[in-house]
Amino acid sequence: MTGINSKINVGDNGVGLFSNGNSVTVNGELNISPNEAVGVFTSGNGPMNVTNNANVITIGDNSYGFVLRSGATPERIQANGGTT
Repeated sequence: MTGINSKINVGDNGVGLFSNGNSVTVNGELNISPNEAVGVFTSGNGPMNVTNNANVITIGDNSYGFVLRSGATPERIQANGGTT
């Protein structure tokens, strides 16, 4: 989980948050550069529970905001924040 005032900047080909657990909460601000960057990458074994409370998420060209990798379903994504 990120703090409410967190500001994460992800560079080219980078990953901002990585979790191999099944629950992630994103707060604050997430700025994702272009060129294959990923804001949040999860790789758990069970159903994923992702909560987006971020105030701002900026995603550059050819990059990804959230990548969920799991062999289980269902996956739950709750989006309360903003994306640009």
